[in-house]
Amino acid sequence: MKNKKIDLVLLMDFYSNLLSERRKIMMSDFSEKDLSISEIAQKYNVSRQAVLDTLKNAEKQLVDLEEKLGLVKKFISIKNSLENVCSQLTGKEKSKIKDIINML
Repeated sequence: MKNKKIDLVLLMDFYSNLLSERRKIMMSDFSEKDLSISEIAQKYNVSRQAVLDTLKNAEKQLVDLEEKLGLVKKFISIKNSLENVCSQLTGKEKSKIKDIINML
């Protein structure tokens, strides 16, 4: 994974329901809604340090889950395999496979 924000969004897609509600909401605000630490702190009337701690713990939990379950890694591998198959096809077949890949 290349970009930390993209990594967090992918991890959230797969594992967000396993986070506590507080971690889930703050991580979503940070990674998906692109709010700053200060904006999140103000939104929930907590300190910036509380937000940083929550985000740090949520990120650690997400990374730990990925290390144990590997769902994101498997997803990326399957998507890459489909793209490889797609590159070898022509015509309608290629178009159908591309549509399937884009739905992922």
